[in-house]
Amino acid sequence: AFNANTTTSTADAVSVTITDPGDYLVIGSGMLGGGGNAYIFDGTNSYGAVGVAMNQSNTTYSPFWHVVKLSLTNQTLSVRVTVGGIKQASILALKLDKFENAYYSEQTTQNTTNSTTFVDAFTYTPTLVNPGNYHLILGAAQLQINSATRSAGAKLTNQSRGTNYNVSHFRENNATTEWYPTPVARVSSFVDPS
Repeated sequence: AFNANTTTSTADAVSVTITDPGDYLVIGSGMLGGGGNAYIFDGTNSYGAVGVAMNQSNTTYSPFWHVVKLSLTNQTLSVRVTVGGIKQASILALKLDKFENAYYSEQTTQNTTNSTTFVDAFTYTPTLVNPGNYHLILGAAQLQINSATRSAGAKLTNQSRGTNYNVSHFRENNATTEWYPTPVARVSSFVDPS
């Protein structure tokens, strides 16, 4: 489902109802207004809450992007905004048993570092059944810096191949309360071409 309009206050910007029980990969996205907060909502639980988005001005928008695996029955999923506004919101639910293979891992706890270079915040080593096939890679993380004088960066890297799956993005050093989503969407094979 997709909604191009702006939704404000505490409301569902976009929703979809699941009627076929099973495991789903749910992707929520949108453009979040300054100081806003949004998350994926299943009627009871929230996933990927931004907390406080970039807040430079009322006309500045930052991405909302979250990916989560959920076991669903008959539920309505939504992208819900609780503070500020969100526009161009979308929600996509992919039923995992419709794919040849699906691999998923997550870390829901916060990982911090004082390093001045990239360090691993989370690692995952799936055993791929057909590594030569093309795979859809979806990832999400949220980045924050606790200093007003330093910036922070995030990227998804295949350590075995030295491949970055998104452009390294950096969180500027002007606020310590804002969170900035790291969206990853990429198609890749996991074998080197001959």
